[in-house]
Amino acid sequence: MAFSNYLMKGRRSLRNTGYRYRYRQTQENDEDSVNIDFTKDVNLITYEILKAVCQKQDISEEKQLAYLNAFVKLLVQYDKDYFGKISYCVEDIFICVRITLLNDSSLVRAAGLRVLRYMIKSEQHVAIMNKLQYPALIARSLDLILVRNDSERVQALRLTRSILIVAPALFHTAIARSLMCVALASKTPAEVEDDKTRRDRKEEDDEEKVNDRMSRAFIAVITELCVLNRDIFINTGGVRVLMHSLQVVRPGRMTESILGALLHLLNSPHTRAQANVDLQFIAASFTDLPCLETSRPGWGNMYGSEYRPWYHVALLSLLRSVPGVLHFCHPGDPLSLKSLVSTLYLNNLPVRKALLGVLHELLGLPTPEWTDEFSVLLSAVDPARFQEEFKLSEGFVAREGRTILPSVSKARVDITELHLSLVLYCLLEANLLEALIYVIVSEDTLISVSATILLGHILYLAHRQLPPECVNLSPAVPNLVSYAVRGRPALALSNRPHPPSPPSPTGPGSLVSVTDLTRGPDLTTLSTSSKNQAVQSVLEMLSDFSQDKTKRDVDEILNSNHVEEEFCARSQQRALSAVTALSQLHKMLRRRPAPASIFLDTVLSHVEPRPSSQESETIVRVKGKSLPKHKIPNILAKESEEAIKDSGVLTVKDAFAWNWEAIRAVFKTRAAPIVRLEDSSHKLFLKKIVHFLLPSNNQLSRCDLSSNIYSMAGIDLLKFLLDCEHTDATKLLEEFLYDLHDQLEQILTSESAHDTLLSPKNVSNTLSQHYFLFIGILSSRTQGLKALESTGVLDILNRVALQSKHDCYVKLIVSCLDYSSSTVTRLILSNILTSEQVTSRHYATQFLSILLRTRLDTSPSYLEWVIESLVNQLQDEKKLVALSALNSLDEACDNERYLEAVIALRPSLLKFQDKGLLLLIRFLSSPSGFSYLNEASFVSNQLDRWANHFNYRYVQLMEADIHDALTLHRRTEDGQYTRRLSSARPPVGAAFVLPHLYGMLARHEQGFNMLRSQQHVYILFQRITAGRCSTDDQILELKAALWAAGNLATSPAGVGLLSEQGVVPAVVRLTECCPVYSVRSTGFYVMALIASTQQGTSLLQQYGWMSVRRNRHDQWPALVPSSSTLLSPPGLTPDYNDPLLAPSSEESSESSDHVTPLFFMGPPGPAGTEAGPGPGSQLPWYRGRERAGGGSVGSGERRSLTLPHKSSAPNMMSLMGVQHVRSYSESKAEQWENQSQVADELSGIR
Repeated sequence: MAFSNYLMKGRRSLRNTGYRYRYRQTQENDEDSVNIDFTKDVNLITYEILKAVCQKQDISEEKQLAYLNAFVKLLVQYDKDYFGKISYCVEDIFICVRITLLNDSSLVRAAGLRVLRYMIKSEQHVAIMNKLQYPALIARSLDLILVRNDSERVQALRLTRSILIVAPALFHTAIARSLMCVALASKTPAEVEDDKTRRDRKEEDDEEKVNDRMSRAFIAVITELCVLNRDIFINTGGVRVLMHSLQVVRPGRMTESILGALLHLLNSPHTRAQANVDLQFIAASFTDLPCLETSRPGWGNMYGSEYRPWYHVALLSLLRSVPGVLHFCHPGDPLSLKSLVSTLYLNNLPVRKALLGVLHELLGLPTPEWTDEFSVLLSAVDPARFQEEFKLSEGFVAREGRTILPSVSKARVDITELHLSLVLYCLLEANLLEALIYVIVSEDTLISVSATILLGHILYLAHRQLPPECVNLSPAVPNLVSYAVRGRPALALSNRPHPPSPPSPTGPGSLVSVTDLTRGPDLTTLSTSSKNQAVQSVLEMLSDFSQDKTKRDVDEILNSNHVEEEFCARSQQRALSAVTALSQLHKMLRRRPAPASIFLDTVLSHVEPRPSSQESETIVRVKGKSLPKHKIPNILAKESEEAIKDSGVLTVKDAFAWNWEAIRAVFKTRAAPIVRLEDSSHKLFLKKIVHFLLPSNNQLSRCDLSSNIYSMAGIDLLKFLLDCEHTDATKLLEEFLYDLHDQLEQILTSESAHDTLLSPKNVSNTLSQHYFLFIGILSSRTQGLKALESTGVLDILNRVALQSKHDCYVKLIVSCLDYSSSTVTRLILSNILTSEQVTSRHYATQFLSILLRTRLDTSPSYLEWVIESLVNQLQDEKKLVALSALNSLDEACDNERYLEAVIALRPSLLKFQDKGLLLLIRFLSSPSGFSYLNEASFVSNQLDRWANHFNYRYVQLMEADIHDALTLHRRTEDGQYTRRLSSARPPVGAAFVLPHLYGMLARHEQGFNMLRSQQHVYILFQRITAGRCSTDDQILELKAALWAAGNLATSPAGVGLLSEQGVVPAVVRLTECCPVYSVRSTGFYVMALIASTQQGTSLLQQYGWMSVRRNRHDQWPALVPSSSTLLSPPGLTPDYNDPLLAPSSEESSESSDHVTPLFFMGPPGPAGTEAGPGPGSQLPWYRGRERAGGGSVGSGERRSLTLPHKSSAPNMMSLMGVQHVRSYSESKAEQWENQSQVADELSGIR
C-alpha cells in the first residue's frame, strides 16, 4: 500500500512539476537514508557502494537509489582523478554498475545510467562499455516507451551524448539504430492529417505511430552524430531520418540545425557520394502542387498554416550556405533554383506569396505586407522607417544608429555581402527578373505590387553589389518598359509570333555553372546571332518608340499574335504603375541613409551644426524677389505679421487647432526683425507658445509620439529665444527651464517615479521624452549651456542619471546632450559610464560607438575624448560592457585617425584573449604602433606563434563569425550562445574579415620586409599551389594558407609577392575546381581580399574574375570605363587612371574602392549581356543632399548610349566610341512624377 501511495505521489509530481524535478526530489530524500563518510579512503567507499549495488536481496529500491546517488557524489568529488586513486580494475567497476541496467525498476536503471555518465572520462572507458555489451542495454532504455520510464530515457539519452562527445569514433551502431528508429516514429504533418481523417471516419490502424514527445531530443543527438561520426550516421540511415525530421520539427532554429548537418555531408566529396544527399525536395514544397492539393486534402492552404516555417527556414538556410548554393543553384539542374523561380509563372496565389516572402527575407528586405497600395509597401521597405527596436523601451538611439548609419569600415571585406552578391548573381542567372516582370503584369494586384518593390530592390542591389560586367538587365527591364508603352513585351513588336505562354524556365540556357565554376570559352567564340539577340529586341522596341510602325501595323501584329487588346490594356496599366513605383523607390533610396527619429537627427546635428538662421537678402532671394536692401526689413516684417495672424495663436484658444506649420515658418526665418518683443501682439504670441510647452501645463506631454510637429516648433522657438537678445526672451526661456527643473526634481523626491509627470510610462509613450531633447538642443549653444547651468537643469540631470533605477532616463539624457565642446556635458556622460547600473554603463558605451560613425574627424579634441572614453570602458568589471567597448574600438581602427588615437593610449588588450590579440595586431598596420610593439619583442613572438598555431586558430575564428552572421543561432552581446528556444528570425549580420598578422605587417615597408624574411610564409604558398585537401588536417592547413595569402594581398606589395610566387592562379584554381566546398568558399573570400587593391583587381581580371571597384560609402558611384578597356578582351588589364576609379584620399594606401565580391565570367550567351551601374549623383554618407557626379561623357551623349553592349559585336562598336553602362538611377522613369504624366507622354508617342 505504501508503494501505491508512492506511485500516486509520483503522478502528481509528474503532472505538476515534471519528471526531472520528481526524480531530483527522490534523490535528496533517499540520500539521507544511507550514511557514507566521504572522508574515508576512496577504495573503502567504492567497495561499500558497489557491494550494495550488486546485492540482489534484502535491499529496497530506495536504498539502491541512495547508494547510486552517493556514487555520483564520489565521482564528482574526485572528477578525473577517481580512477587514478582506486586500486580496483576499471572493468570490474563497469561490470558491477551494469547490474543496475538489468533491474526491474526504471528509477534504478535511470540512476545506473546517470552513474555511467559521470564515470566515462576517456575513450578507454567507452571501449570497455562496448566490450561489456552496454550499447544493447542503452538502446533498450532508449527504445522502451512506457508510462513511467521518462526519467530512464532522459538519462539514457544524456549518456548517449556523453559517449558521442568523449569517443565519437567508438560510438556503437546499436545505439545509433535505436536513435534512428525513435526519430522515424515521429509523425509528419501529412501523417497527422491522415490520423485525423481516420479518426473522423472511425477507422482503426494497428500500426499507428506513437507521437513521442522526446523525438526532438533524439533528432538533436542524431544531428550531433552526423557531425562527429559521419560513417556511423550514413550506415544507419541517418540521411533518411534527418530528411524526415525536417518535416516534423516546427521551430525554425531546429530546422536550420538539421539542414546544417545535411549540408555538412555535402562539403566533402567522399561523404557527398556516400550519403547521396538530395535537397531538391525542399523546392517541392513550392512546386509539387498536385500532391499538395489533391492527395492531401486540407494542405492546399499550407502556405498560410502552421507548417509554413519549416520549408521557409529550410530554403533560407540552404541558400545562406556555400554548400547549399553550390548544390541547389546548379544552372543545369531543372529541379533546383530554376524550378523554384518557374513557380512564379503559375497562377497560384499562395505559392507566389510564399516564394516572394522567401525572396524578400533572403535579400535582406522586411516581410512584405500584402496590399494593393504602393505607398504602404514603399514606407514598409524604407531603410529610414521607424522600427520597433528604435523605441525607448528597446535599443533607442544606439540601436537606430547601428542600423542606419554606415559602418566606419568602408573598405573592409564583409563576408555576408559577398554571399549576398553570390546569391543575387545566381537569381539573376535563373531569370528571376523575367519572372518578376511576368508577375507584375499579371491579374493579381497584391502580388503585382509586392513583385514591383522586390524588382526595384534587386535592381538596387545589383547596382551596388555586382560588377557591371556581371549584370544583365535585358530583356527583362526593356520588356517592362515595353509593357508600359504598348501593353506587351518587346518581342511582340516584331512580326514574329507572340509566344502563347512564357518561355519555360527549366529549358536549357547559357548560365555559368556555379557548381563547377570552370571557365568557359572566350567571348570571341560565340555566334553573332546569340550575341545580338537581346540587343535586337531592344532595337525593335525603340524603333516602335520612334513611331516607325504605324497604328495599323501594330494592330496587324496584335491580330497575328492573337493577343487580346483588353489584356494589353490591363497589362499596360499595371506596368505604368510599376514604373512609377520604381521611380519613387529610386528617389527614396537616393535620400538614404537618413535618420528615422528626431533624436538621431539631433545627434548628427551636434557633430555637424546646420545653419541656424538666414540672412534677409537670402530669404528674399529664395522667394524670387529683387528689391533694394532698405526695403527688405519692412517686407519681411509685413510677411511676419501675416504669418503670425495665419497661425491662429492670437485668436484660437485651443493650441492643438493652431497652424503649427505657420508657427515654424515664423521661427525658421529668424532674420531680424521677424518677431519684435516690443510689439505686444508678438510678445503675446511667444508667451502662448511657451505656455503650451511648459511641462506643468500638461499639454505637450499628453501628445502621442506621432505628433512631432509640436516638438519641432518647440525646438525652433528655443533657438529663437537663444538668438534674441531681448530681456523678455531671456525671462521666457528661464520660466520654461525652471518649470522643467521642478518636474525633473520630482523624479527623485516623489515616493515613486511612476507618479510624476515625467514617469517612465509617459516618457516612453508620449512627447514627454522630447523635453530631454529640448535640453540637448540648448546644450549645443553657448547661451543655452549658461541657461542650463544657471537654472540647475544640468545638475538635476546628473542626479537623475546616477540615482534613478529606470534606464529610460539614462537613455534620454545620454542620447540628447551635446558633447562636442562642453566640459559639463562630458562630465555627465563620464559619470554615467562609471555608475553602478550595468544597463546605464552598457547603453552609454553603445552610444559612444554611434558617435564614432558621425563626423568626429572635424573636431580632433572630440575624437580623442570619445576614443579615450571607450578605452576606459575596457576596464569595466562587467564582460558585457567591456566587450561592447572592444567591438567599438575594433570598428574604429578601420579609420586611420581613430587608429592613431587608440595607439596613443596604448590600452591593455591581451586580457580579452583572441579578440584582444586581434585588436592589438591592428596596431601593427601603423608605423607608430609597429615601433612600440616591436620594441617589446611582440612582433617576433607573434610571428612564431602564428606560424605554429594561430594561423589555424584564425580559420576557426573566421568560420565561427561567418556562421554566426548567416545562421539563426547568434551569440549574445556578451559573446555567449543561448539555447535555440526562440522562433524569431533575426536579419543577417555583418561578418567582417578579422585582422591578420600578415595583412597588418604588409601595410608598411618595415613590416613587409620583416614578413618577407620569414620562411614559413613561403611554406604556406607551397601548400596553396599543392592544393592537398584529402584529410581534415590538410583542409585546415590549406584554409590557413589561403587566409594568410588573402590578408597579405590587401596591400599592393603583398599582391606583388603573391604574383611573384604564382599564388594567385593557384587560388583561382582552388576556387573553381576544389572538390571540398568549404575550401572553394574560402578561396572565393580570399579573392575578394585580393581584389581590395587596384593591382589585385587587375590581376584577377586576367583570369576572368570581375570586381566591384568602389567602397561601401559610395552610394551611387559613377563608372565610366575607358574605350581601350571596352575594346580589349577580358584578359587585359583595365585602365585605372580614371579619376572616378581612384581611391579616396581618406583611404589608406593599401585599400581600394572594392568591397563586394568578384565573379567569374563564363560565356555570356543570350542572357549574358553586359550591363551595370552608370554615372549617378553621389550622396554624402549620411546626408540627404545630392552632389553632382562628374563624368567625361556629356549628358546628351550619355542618354544616347544606353543600349546593352557586346564587346565582340562589330556593328555596335562601330556606332559607339565610348560605352556607357546604364544603371537604374538614370532611368527615364525617374522623371515621371505620376502615372497621369506617364500616360500623357505615351499618348503623345502614339
